[in-house]
Amino acid sequence: MADLRNKLKSQENLLEKLTRLIPGFSGYKDREIRRVADKLQRDYMATRLAEARRPLLDVSTRILEGGGLHLMEEFDRLQKRLDKVRDRLRLGEYGYSGFFDAVKIGNKELDRLYEYDLTLVNKVNAFCDEARKLTDQEKDLKKKLVPLESMLDELDNLVSARHEIMIEVG
Repeated sequence: MADLRNKLKSQENLLEKLTRLIPGFSGYKDREIRRVADKLQRDYMATRLAEARRPLLDVSTRILEGGGLHLMEEFDRLQKRLDKVRDRLRLGEYGYSGFFDAVKIGNKELDRLYEYDLTLVNKVNAFCDEARKLTDQEKDLKKKLVPLESMLDELDNLVSARHEIMIEVG
């Protein structure tokens, strides 16, 4: 039975994978549903990033209480970067100004966007997982923050590139 489930999961298309990852995501079937789906997806990712802020804040607070003032600049920079990416996802125009209007979008173009969105959601989830793993007991904590900053840079670039893809597809 497990083999059958794994086989079925491996045959999922990109839209099915995306809808499994985002609660309430109904798909991009028509113009209005696409707008709602875009908003749900971006709200989901912004919420996940907001959740990732808590473990970072907890660790930085414990470090500060233990006299680790020298790391506060790194934590502050990381948290500001996280807020920027989260806000770009949350506050961006839904559907990027007319993308979902009267434009006829083919399945090939939507598949391209779904694939990109799936990548973006997976990157957000990966960042959240890494942030949750961070503890104040880490040796050389400053070095542990570098990959998180790199992940945020990549997320920021992906958000920008998504806008470009939507322009190309539309």
